[in-house]
Amino acid sequence: ESFEHIKSGHPEITINQIKNTLLDPLEIHESSKQMESLLYYSIKIRTEKKVRYICVVVKKTSKSELFVETAMTTSNIKKGRIVFKKEEIKK
Repeated sequence: ESFEHIKSGHPEITINQIKNTLLDPLEIHESSKQMESLLYYSIKIRTEKKVRYICVVVKKTSKSELFVETAMTTSNIKKGRIVFKKEEIKK
């Protein structure tokens, strides 16, 4: 059901991009609007002038299970408590 919503509403995102975002996120935030949701971010496109992120929304159920609620592209990382942030590799 969720993937059908993503395919029809956000066709610019592939299942592989969702998997990669979940396995190797840039950042994970608690949603400021829905405390039971986590927002996983990765970079979709980076140019000199802009960055587009993939945001995968993962919902926690009352049974402590997780499922992908939706995924979308966004130009901004939303506010919310940072749960995880990937460290930058310094050269």
